[in-house]
Amino acid sequence: MENTDLGSVLYRIDLARAFTKGWHENIKRWRKLYNFDHYFDQRPALPHESRYADPTFTNTVDLAVGIFIANEMIWKASSWKPTAQMDRVTSAAEKYLAGLVDVNSDRNGYDIRYEVDTHFVRDGGAVLYTVWDGAIAKRTISTETFFDYDGNEYTAPVYSEPPLRVQVIDPLNILLLPGGTGRWAVMARTELKSVFDVETMFAVELKEFKHLDFNAKLNLKHDLVDYWEIKIQPDGAEVLQHAIVYAGNFVPDYELKVVEGYAEFPFAVSFYKPTDRMDSRSWQSILTPLETPVLELEKSINRRQRQIDMFSSLPLVAKTNQGRQIALDPGLGNIVNLSLDEDFGFPQWTGNPPDVERQIEFFRSRVQQSGFSDVMYGGGASDVSGYALSQLGDQNRIRLEQPLLHLETLWSWWAKQATHLTEYFSGSAVLRVYGKSKGVVFSSEIKGEDLRGLHVVCEIKPEFPNEQVRKHAMASQVRGLLSEFTIMQNYLGIQQPDEERLRKLQESAETNPIAVQYGMMNALMEMAKAGDTVAEKILQTLQQQIVGQAGRPEEPPNPSESLGVEKESASRGGLNRGGAAPQMLSGEVM
Repeated sequence: MENTDLGSVLYRIDLARAFTKGWHENIKRWRKLYNFDHYFDQRPALPHESRYADPTFTNTVDLAVGIFIANEMIWKASSWKPTAQMDRVTSAAEKYLAGLVDVNSDRNGYDIRYEVDTHFVRDGGAVLYTVWDGAIAKRTISTETFFDYDGNEYTAPVYSEPPLRVQVIDPLNILLLPGGTGRWAVMARTELKSVFDVETMFAVELKEFKHLDFNAKLNLKHDLVDYWEIKIQPDGAEVLQHAIVYAGNFVPDYELKVVEGYAEFPFAVSFYKPTDRMDSRSWQSILTPLETPVLELEKSINRRQRQIDMFSSLPLVAKTNQGRQIALDPGLGNIVNLSLDEDFGFPQWTGNPPDVERQIEFFRSRVQQSGFSDVMYGGGASDVSGYALSQLGDQNRIRLEQPLLHLETLWSWWAKQATHLTEYFSGSAVLRVYGKSKGVVFSSEIKGEDLRGLHVVCEIKPEFPNEQVRKHAMASQVRGLLSEFTIMQNYLGIQQPDEERLRKLQESAETNPIAVQYGMMNALMEMAKAGDTVAEKILQTLQQQIVGQAGRPEEPPNPSESLGVEKESASRGGLNRGGAAPQMLSGEVM
């Protein structure tokens, strides 16, 4: 049975490698363009050959990645029954997901967001790998006492850091095979490892390489494949199977078997612009529309640079009678002596025909249409109006809308996997995370079972500076129509409105006149104890005022009011205190 399983696994690995080959070939070409290796003929440049490498490829990728990173990922969790308690749970869940990214960035030694965005923009897709790490769980678990939302005390296991391990996989190391009930039937991760690395990593001895010495095991390398597949059981149920293959054989103790707790593949993958789901060669990156115009622009610039070099290095020409010599400062260059008619001067360079300049401008305009306009880099025509600048900014923003949807989907899929694995493996245990959100450092904790039934989505909005001004203006206009929670979250960019509400209540309590008076009296009391007589007198005065206000008797009624005499207004045409017209006194003439 093992040989049958191994043969099936090796066959599917070959199919996945063939399906993903087209994408991998594109990635290798795009990375060369990004790294200024624009000439693929492997031929060294000729002695006087110009090879200009235009920076558009690199600048476009870096600008798009910078826009994505500059705008924070916003996590939004929702439950089936929104209550005050569930608001606290969803807030903790959002912090948990944000903290997972920061914690694993520290573990891996690289910034996860930057790696994902760079692969997504430049390579046309990104891959996240998420598993429950039992070694981290054993190292970080302990038991502590907590209080629930009702103030009741309870004891529970706690993880000082989340055992969920998150890694960014190089797209060149991922193998995909479509099919099954979902999109993918097989997903595998490959890495080139030596025999020594594999035996050390898994604490096993590979019988196929027992005859090799230590140095041979260090130098001999094969692909290590982390293999996952979907299998349909006879009763129609789906199960996820896992195996680890090295050099065409299963690693001992990692033969093909069903994995408990994993409802889906541990890989979350999404593409920049997948124009054809069944042909990986059609998965495009941000560099795809730039390839032809930039390479043609480089060809035209190289041709013109060659002409400039040729004409600028020509010598002076002197037409003189035979045998006549001319004395000239050698700093001006070499002289070619000619006989025939006497003549002296520089060669006349007619320059490029007008079509050459037009052709270069055409390529430059196409480069801007395929990437970002010069306005994004602070350049462009000086006579561009403010409205035109706004239109160009909107054009650049629209260019990112389509891939942005796929990037948000990637993180939303990852959040679904992360919450499921955490809830399944941690149960009632408490998990602690730390991170940074909206420039504020936080430390939070959540019970694994609280993640059950939550729906989490990710939002990333590539906003420009003027977008913030527009949103703040909209927040003022919708006040009174929408709730404060919605205004703070959607218009003011406050990710945790419930915490902001608590801060506002605390601030109101601190600025209350009673609280201010309490603080003043405490300060005066401390000063009086230190021997400050003026502070002691002021404190006594405040105490007497408080006592007087508390026991102040009611004032007797006004004598004129007890006799029924109304006060006249300052003006006879005015109104009395009751707001009615003044009554006429007896004997008064109209």
